[in-house]
Amino acid sequence: HAYCINGGTKEDRQRKISSYCDVWRTHDIDTVRINPAEDPSIGIDDVRTFIHRLSLAPTASAFVVGIIESAHRLTAQAQQALLKTLEEPPPRVKIILETEHAQALFSTVLSRCHTIHLPDQTNADVQTLQQHVKLFEELSRMATGKQLANTDTIGKTRNDAATWIEQSILALGDALHD
Repeated sequence: HAYCINGGTKEDRQRKISSYCDVWRTHDIDTVRINPAEDPSIGIDDVRTFIHRLSLAPTASAFVVGIIESAHRLTAQAQQALLKTLEEPPPRVKIILETEHAQALFSTVLSRCHTIHLPDQTNADVQTLQQHVKLFEELSRMATGKQLANTDTIGKTRNDAATWIEQSILALGDALHD
């Protein structure tokens, strides 16, 4: 129910958040944001208001999505206040922490989130994304049994497979926008 998106550029992270909201078909009315803008920190009062708004039922979407931008600005007290909600989120709630400095968050906060690290885009990364598109196209032309046999080479562990899927989704999204 909780995600920590870090790495890449601010634009990359925002694009990733938008893609999740698109997949979840979340309307703006069901999105709760903390955007500290120029404030040097996000305090406990901000988090308490955020948590209260997450407890309200969604209006036009299946989920209420709570987004904390620049989550590395959360004070220690704010992170402590957020922990309970991360451990036991209200029903039909998704939480996204966006940060360029995940190491600034408590390990207990990070352990309750699925971490998505966006790599810096280099030429090698672009080539890797292109390879994902090519492999995905090849897999889509195979029979189901061959697809399953080939997936063993993609990821030996659940984390490897999840990473490959995340990268493939990014690659396919980029390919569709080209």
